[in-house]
Amino acid sequence: ENGDQHVANCCDGTTVGFKYFDFLDNKIIGITLLGKFNGQVEVKTHPDKKPIATIDVKPTKEETKFVAPLQIENGKHALYFHFVGKGSCKFLKISFDLSK
Repeated sequence: ENGDQHVANCCDGTTVGFKYFDFLDNKIIGITLLGKFNGQVEVKTHPDKKPIATIDVKPTKEETKFVAPLQIENGKHALYFHFVGKGSCKFLKISFDLSK
């Protein structure tokens, strides 16, 4: 419609990966979702590694930003978002913050 892109139909077991982000003292990660997904999104630097953030998510009828503390070393890293829960949603945006 307006040129924005998103990942549709994210549900339990979905993993969405993005390469690469250059991190410098980032402490908070946010994702903006829309839909009926209820559960958690695990953020990893590799699909087989342990999460560096776990974002609690609930169903929403409008675009909603969910945030969590981020534990990542400075430097360039890929990020993988793994959905664990029920329902589905659109994955709209990623954001980072330096605040603690």
